[in-house]
Parts: sequence; C-alpha cells; structure tokens
Amino acid sequence: MPITLEKALNVARTNNPTIRSAEHTIDEYENAVRVAEGVLFPQVSLVQGFTREHDSLNYRGGTAPFDQINREDTWSATLSMTMPLYAGGENHSAVRAKKQKLSESRLTLANVHLTVEQSVTAAWEHLVAQREGLSFAQQSVRALDDALEALEFQHARGDATSSNLIDIIDSRDTARISVEATQRAILIAGSIRVS
Repeated sequence: MPITLEKALNVARTNNPTIRSAEHTIDEYENAVRVAEGVLFPQVSLVQGFTREHDSLNYRGGTAPFDQINREDTWSATLSMTMPLYAGGENHSAVRAKKQKLSESRLTLANVHLTVEQSVTAAWEHLVAQREGLSFAQQSVRALDDALEALEFQHARGDATSSNLIDIIDSRDTARISVEATQRAILIAGSIRVS
C-alpha cells in the first residue's frame, strides 16, 4: 500500500487497465490518421523484370552448351509516380474523420484519468478517515479501561452499583468491537490494489 496519496495516484496512473486501454486506443487512432494522410502524398512504385530467351530452332548441337547459343537477355524497369490532384474531397474527409476519432480518444483518456484520480482520492480519504477513527476508538477503549478500573475501586468501597459496572463494561466491549471493525476495514482498504 502506498504511503502517500501522491504515490497512490502514481501507482494508479501507471497500472490502471482502463488508462492503458485508452492510451492504446490513442496509439491506434494516431496510426489510422497517418494511414489516411498517406493517400494525400505522392505514390512511387518501381517494377523490375528480367527475361531470358533461347533460339532453339537454330541450335545444331556441337560443343557449346544449349543455354549459351542464341541467348537474348532483357532487363526492364518501370518507375511511376502518381499524385492525387482531385478526389472530390473524399481523401481529406477521411483524414478529418480519423482526426476527429483521435480527438475523441484523447478526451476519453482525460476523462479516464480524472475518474481514476477521483476514485483513488476518495479511497485514500476513506482510508485516512478509517485510520483516524481507529485512533479515536483506541483512545476510547483506553479511557473506558481507566474508567472501569476506577469504577471497580468505587464498587469495592460500595460507592458504585453493579449496574454502573455493567454499563461501563458494556461500553468498553462496544468500543473494542469498534476498534476491531475499524482495523478490519483498514486492512481491507490497504489490501486492495490501486487500480
């Protein structure tokens, strides 16, 4: 369990699966924008070819191997570049749509950050309140123990009734139960991972 609220917030920002998911969605839309913008740039392509032809009709045999007689090799390469001049706004519209989705995903991430921070802050404040409540309950138990000791002394002298003694014992037991319940709540709050 983190010691301070700031450390708890840092752990939540780092490990929260909803934040990670929103960050991956942003990455996805950033790549989609790049792909959509790629249509607006010139496209260059290079095609190469190689052809080898043999004239088998004129081959009469002899010492030269077949593949070296009347052979014709042809190399070809074609370089082309295309540039979109006008597409009726379709390409720009697609880019705008992808950028809109990217903006929405960034807003979603900001909302997720805010929600996680509010949840962690609320849980932290609850934990702090539980700890303060534990301290108060422990002080109450100590005070009731002292009061019980004094009341037992008075009861032994005859200055207090058994009913007073039972009331203070009941109050002390209730305070002890409160301490145990608060300790359990703090243990549970401390064991929950910040996510």
